[in-house]
Amino acid sequence: MRERSETVTGTVTATGAGSATFRDPDLDARWRAAFDQAWENGLFERLSEVYARVPGGRCRGCTACCAESVSTFFVEWLRIRDFLEASGRWSEALNRAEDYARFELARPMKCPMLEADGRCMIYEVRPLTCRIFGHLKAADYGRNLKAVLKANQRAAEEIFKHYGVRLPAAVVERSIPFCESFVSEAPMTSGDRDELFDDLFSIDSRFLMTGLLEPDQIQLGLVDWFAMVRLEGDALAEERVKHAAEMAEAGEKADK
Repeated sequence: MRERSETVTGTVTATGAGSATFRDPDLDARWRAAFDQAWENGLFERLSEVYARVPGGRCRGCTACCAESVSTFFVEWLRIRDFLEASGRWSEALNRAEDYARFELARPMKCPMLEADGRCMIYEVRPLTCRIFGHLKAADYGRNLKAVLKANQRAAEEIFKHYGVRLPAAVVERSIPFCESFVSEAPMTSGDRDELFDDLFSIDSRFLMTGLLEPDQIQLGLVDWFAMVRLEGDALAEERVKHAAEMAEAGEKADK
């Protein structure tokens, strides 16, 4: 039997979702089965090996980068959930993430895992996206940022087309600037980054092949994984748009 690592405790397998009641009990069962699959096949070890390839660096802890729901692979989510269960903070994290999910389109917000003292609730098991921030070379970061902003604009246009609601510019145009203060021991190119992401996709493909992960769940936002526990997708989408409309209306009144 494999030895458990410090950040993979097996709590999820043993106790399930703890105090959280799943809207869909089958989802809880699938996630527990996926955790077992990852544990038995050394997928958490492979995840740790990918993380170990991220260069070291010096961060001053300003938390400017902790400003969104970062993309998170399924294998990462399984370990994050297990970590939160083991630390007794699963319910707290779930409540925070659900609040974020409801208002994500209405106003810019910090990551719900960010503590008041600037520390990260899940730092030990944070996703790859967080780990590589600051390591990309400035030119590569700039190109990636432009692509993100274009994607945001396209999403905003789709929301307007379907709901007739214009998202606040502060949300659509929000960006995390290149970090000038972070010092990377080995700056990365976009190609270096993509190799790491490809390796995590390879791990997640194991869950796809066993039917424990759906294709449209690859690299969901961290908050989206939390939202799946208790929130119904269509109802959440409607609530997000409603809050965005309220924020836009308040802004129009303030401008008059």
